[in-house]
Amino acid sequence: ERHEDSLLLSGAAALCYLGRCCFEFREKQLPPKRVTGIIRTHQRCQHQAFVVSTVAGREFCFRDNFKWAVDTFNKFNLEESS
Repeated sequence: ERHEDSLLLSGAAALCYLGRCCFEFREKQLPPKRVTGIIRTHQRCQHQAFVVSTVAGREFCFRDNFKWAVDTFNKFNLEESS
């Protein structure tokens, strides 16, 4: 049975937000200048994660305890609130 709730992108990560969840995770950080956005996955997902968008239009999942992703998420939230 195929899960329609997961979408595999570029063979690197499963996309997870708006009802979708991450099942594969990138383990290498991205160059900061390539990152255009970052969001958290839905709290109902089995694995809590961050979805990072890039200037090339690709999206990658990172575990919620991956330090680079946490720092990037915090940086983006600080920029939006100032």
